Amino acid sequence: PYNVYCATEHECWDYPIYDDALSADWEEFWSWDTVLDDAVASPHYSGSVSYGVEYIGGWAGFRLAPVADSVDWRGYQTLRFAIHGGTTGGQQVRVAVDTNTDYFTLDVITAEAGQWAVVELPLPNDAALEEVVSLVWIEHTNQAQPVFYLDQIELVGSGPTTTPTTGPSPTAATTPTVIATPTATPTSTADTTAPVSYTHLTLPTN
Repeated sequence: PYNVYCATEHECWDYPIYDDALSADWEEFWSWDTVLDDAVASPHYSGSVSYGVEYIGGWAGFRLAPVADSVDWRGYQTLRFAIHGGTTGGQQVRVAVDTNTDYFTLDVITAEAGQWAVVELPLPNDAALEEVVSLVWIEHTNQAQPVFYLDQIELVGSGPTTTPTTGPSPTAATTPTVIATPTATPTSTADTTAPVSYTHLTLPTN
């Protein structure tokens, strides 16, 4: 979406994916072993609703994908979202990005009970990885997990501060109550423990 969110190929403003609703450029795409609700009134971090995700089996996955098959992410530096562990908390979630050739684990995070945390995960900085095919939140303990909530999912840009002349203006980020920081540099090693393939040739068709 360079014509709206980017000044040049490598200078982009923040790109909202979910904030009260999924962006028209993105869709929930073949999540598995999950119960989903994209309009939960409470709790919510911004706006009026959040996205509820419940894992009903081990290695379950919540997946968002761009409608146009892929997004060139070279103008973006960080995946940012808010997460709430519901009344129980403790859900362990592996966050990964899927490309045309591989998928990359950004970090494994734990949702906190009764509060929101803003998670900022650096995206892999590799010119060869130009396209994001999907973003995936994967259950990490091989068992069902209670519902948790996601809100204000976005790609954080590296562009200039000048407001774009076309498209929406970037909004100021809400000050989080808790900040979750990744503990390790993202790697390009595919997870061999989870029996889930992210190769798009293996995905089911409608």
